[in-house]
Amino acid sequence: MPTPAIREIANDAHKGARRAVGLTFFGLLFLLAIFGVERWYHEVSANEAIKTLRQTASTAGRIEILRERLSRLTMYTLTTGDLRLEGAHSEAVSELGSMLKQAEASIPERLVPEFRSQVSVAVLYEIELEQRAISLMLEGQTAEARAIIYAMRYDTPISVVETAMTNFLKLVEMDLEDYLDTMETREQWITLVIAIFAIILMTLLWRQVGQALSRAEAAHMETVTDYQMLETYDSVTGLPNRSTFIASADWEVREGEGGLIAVSLSDFGYHRTRLGHECADQVLVEIAERIQAVLEEDCLVCRDQGHGFTILAPNVERNRLVQHAQSLANKISATVVVDGEDVELRPTIGIVLYPDDGTSPHDLIRRAEIACHRAETEGQPIHFFRQEMDAAVQENARIRAELKTAIPNNEIIPYMQPLISLTSGQVIGFEILARWAHPERGLVPPLNFIPVAQEAGLLQALTFSVLRQALDTVKDWPEMPILAVNISPDMLQDGFLLSRLLDQMRRTGFPTHRLEVEITEDVFMQDFSGSSQVITTLREAGIRVSLDDFGAGYSSLARLSNLPIDKIKIDRSFIQTMEDSSHSLAIVDAILGLAHSLGLATTAEGIEDETAADTLRTMKCDIGQGYFWSPPVPMDKALELFLANANKGDDVSAVA
Repeated sequence: MPTPAIREIANDAHKGARRAVGLTFFGLLFLLAIFGVERWYHEVSANEAIKTLRQTASTAGRIEILRERLSRLTMYTLTTGDLRLEGAHSEAVSELGSMLKQAEASIPERLVPEFRSQVSVAVLYEIELEQRAISLMLEGQTAEARAIIYAMRYDTPISVVETAMTNFLKLVEMDLEDYLDTMETREQWITLVIAIFAIILMTLLWRQVGQALSRAEAAHMETVTDYQMLETYDSVTGLPNRSTFIASADWEVREGEGGLIAVSLSDFGYHRTRLGHECADQVLVEIAERIQAVLEEDCLVCRDQGHGFTILAPNVERNRLVQHAQSLANKISATVVVDGEDVELRPTIGIVLYPDDGTSPHDLIRRAEIACHRAETEGQPIHFFRQEMDAAVQENARIRAELKTAIPNNEIIPYMQPLISLTSGQVIGFEILARWAHPERGLVPPLNFIPVAQEAGLLQALTFSVLRQALDTVKDWPEMPILAVNISPDMLQDGFLLSRLLDQMRRTGFPTHRLEVEITEDVFMQDFSGSSQVITTLREAGIRVSLDDFGAGYSSLARLSNLPIDKIKIDRSFIQTMEDSSHSLAIVDAILGLAHSLGLATTAEGIEDETAADTLRTMKCDIGQGYFWSPPVPMDKALELFLANANKGDDVSAVA
């Protein structure tokens, strides 16, 4: 999984790339906008310039027409001597002056000086000559006046005004061409600048994207490195993991000789739940350092998520392996202090030898784990692998597979061992015990499959299957016996336990006060508060609760008053030894006395002879159970026992 630093680098790279692309996009968009505006401005300016040229040409034409009109009025006046047109001439002169001003206002400001120096001067010059000629005519100097007019009209092929206007229009055309050329040059420069900026932006984009890709590549390589580390090393202890261990050990176990050690930390799960994963990791680091300190330099250690640690010890003989294992057990067992908390671990160690026990790392690890499991089961710190263990594991796997079909097929059937009132000798009920009616191997005893069912998580299904069969049978009996059924600690964690039990009894009509669940005292060691609450709900529903195997575990007589139970069942080890051991007899007597003072009923199991039965009867034990009366029997035989003993005395179910 990528570390936060790697994720930050990757995120920065992505942000940088997106930012570069975004800036480039908006930059290009901005340049395109500038180019578009410039094109629009160029078109508008060109159109305005052409429009100005047209207006100038139109104004020039109107000026020439009006000037021609003035000239003809002057000629007519001088030719005819009729001065009545003088007023019209004055109006035309005024109109021509206004037209010149309009012309100046309509042409570009830069051309106004040229217009004034050429067109306006020429027009005013001719008007001045005409006005002088008219003045001379008014003074009677007609010949001089006509000479001035004739010289102005006939001595030059083109009038001064026409010449000036022609020159000015050429100037306007040239100015328009220069202006359009300037605009085109400007547009070219702007296009060039835009192209340069676009190239710069694309270069920056390429650079930014390249940097982003480089950072992303660095993050990717770091992530790959981290994943490679995760694939080859344990993230907590830094030790090689199992796959790396197997790859490193493969050649050694095939070509060399030595031993392989599996170390299981039996209590580690409890401490991890108690302290949390962070503190638990600190414990693992400390244990890893202790293990490495004990071993020789050429030993290879790996952290195995399954059981703890696996150690390859090449070229080490059996006695030396034992010394290693004992040193490991002592080191690991020493208290680890984490955040002020004392952590005490109970290691179990399994050892295999190669090539004697195998030449494959996979097989050796599996067999070391088998030996480790056997050590834990037998309560030993160290155990060597033996070939028969592998056969036992294979048998275990076969039983587990067969149980998955045997339970739903009702091959696990109820057997019943009678519960005897020691006061009356009456059979008052039975304990339901499971037997496997195997189609090939016959009747399989519970010790051969109950532990397997518990490990496989099938014990609850097995218990309810057997209980259901028992209830279906006893519902047809003339009287309802007391039925006792064992409930495992795991079943007490099921929030639907009570509803499941009530459903079974409601279906068959079995009364709740006739059902008794037997629990072991280690239930309270795991979760006293939670277990007490579940048991209290069972008792409130009318179901009785019996504490099984009392005295064999952790409970003390002082704690008995705090347990929410109805009955205690004294462990068979005290019953079977009380005739020969005064210590056992004293314990049984103390248990019975305290139970009676607390109002609890008592059952003694494992009664093998009449002497034990008489002793317990004298000590006022309520109920007896054992082979002295009957071994566990099938349901039909249980009915015979129940009916044969039904009338031996009064009903003592009150003490049951």
